[in-house]
Amino acid sequence: MIIIAAEVPRQPDPPRTEIFNQFVYIMWEEPYDNSASIDVYEIYIQNSAGMFAKDLTYCNGGDSVVIAHLRCEIPMSVLRNAPYSLPFNTVVQAKVSAHN
Repeated sequence: MIIIAAEVPRQPDPPRTEIFNQFVYIMWEEPYDNSASIDVYEIYIQNSAGMFAKDLTYCNGGDSVVIAHLRCEIPMSVLRNAPYSLPFNTVVQAKVSAHN
């Protein structure tokens, strides 16, 4: 039997969003991992109805590049269409949680 003395990681601080060319970058700081490497981030983006949804194409928190860079890049055109349907000049809201 293997026993690992670790707990779930702390909740990351709220992510920042910035526009770069035709993309919105969702960026966050790595939280304290409680002695076990973080292996996935859950990334949720708020839609026009105020609900949060995942985009596993552009913001897959299990992707090694997303994990390493602590950010994902989603085209603004994706955010303008369902399931987000965000109008122009809307602040993109996101939330991130970490798992190990």
